[in-house]
Amino acid sequence: MTVLAENDPGFRKTKILMQRTVSLSQMLKDAKEKERARLSCQPISEPTAHYGILFDDYQGLSHLEALEILANESEAKVQSFLSSLEEEDQEEIKKELIAIKDIFISHTGEEEEEKEKEGEEKDGEETVDRGDLSPQCSTPLSADGEEFVSVLTELLFELHVAATPDKLNKARMRAHDWVREVETPVVTDTIVGATDEEQRGQPEIREGEEEKLEEKKEGEKLDEKKEGEEIKENEEEKKEGEEMGEEMNEEERRSRSVEAVYLCSVGSLAEVTARSIEQLHKVAELILHGQDQEKPASDQAHILTRLTCAMCREVGCLARKFSDTLLKVGGQRKAEELNPLVDSVLLEGSNSTTYIQNAFQLLLPVLQMSHIQTQRSRTRTEPQP
Repeated sequence: MTVLAENDPGFRKTKILMQRTVSLSQMLKDAKEKERARLSCQPISEPTAHYGILFDDYQGLSHLEALEILANESEAKVQSFLSSLEEEDQEEIKKELIAIKDIFISHTGEEEEEKEKEGEEKDGEETVDRGDLSPQCSTPLSADGEEFVSVLTELLFELHVAATPDKLNKARMRAHDWVREVETPVVTDTIVGATDEEQRGQPEIREGEEEKLEEKKEGEKLDEKKEGEEIKENEEEKKEGEEMGEEMNEEERRSRSVEAVYLCSVGSLAEVTARSIEQLHKVAELILHGQDQEKPASDQAHILTRLTCAMCREVGCLARKFSDTLLKVGGQRKAEELNPLVDSVLLEGSNSTTYIQNAFQLLLPVLQMSHIQTQRSRTRTEPQP
């Protein structure tokens, strides 16, 4: 018995969303395995960044699969419950479930409109110079991350679930910390400079000693010998200092290279996205099994929409921040070398927001099942006439 018919309002679009979302973890898993196989056949060289592998390393794939299982189980329970109702009761419950679904569909429609608008703006503003890729966010990036974490904490509190965004916020802060570190001007030749100052100061001391010893002809030869030894020792110290300085500068240059920034950018996007999906998975479990107090599913749907939007905005801002850093670090690179890396980071940022939005769609059957549980609980507690 098909409880939700094909001609129900918005059902077809929801069905398409669910089909697309359910296969997401398998798609990412297949891409990850293909990349692992490809890398295993290549000689060991410079480290490479593959989003799917990194996303799995941060347990993002595991949480996505667990969320899919939870969504499928909830969907089966919803269908089973509806099939057990009389036609009149079934129609009433279906209207309530469709109202929840409409909130999710409206969110998806708004996201698609925003993407189309952004695409039109990019087409209209396409230029050769790519230095204007500054983050444009409704929630500004704060240095300490207090604003972002406070927004998420407040929304989770409104959901009436015992969850905090600690892991997500730590991942976000790590990303901003390494960007600040890379963009800090390099301090060069500090050791060599100190050695030079010491060397410049020593002749003054020796000149003073020589003035005092001028009248002592017998000590001239000994002093000259001592002076030669000191100069030789200073030259050796200077050489060692230069070598240490070169090693430190080389290490800093490697950490600030375009390739290193690209690797860190992709890794950070994978980590923040994985933590976002982990957060949504945890919320889904708490909605079904661990709510502090009952809250209408429609209200929770609106709150989850805002929560997902905040996550997507943050990921988008990070991607643009990373692309800016790439442009700064790779200012001396040719455009044909730098632009593909910048495009790749922006693409992974766009993919990351898509993964988070798809995970959000998996919450629909969870909220619908939660609504049914609430209704059944109220029915049991209502006094019988």
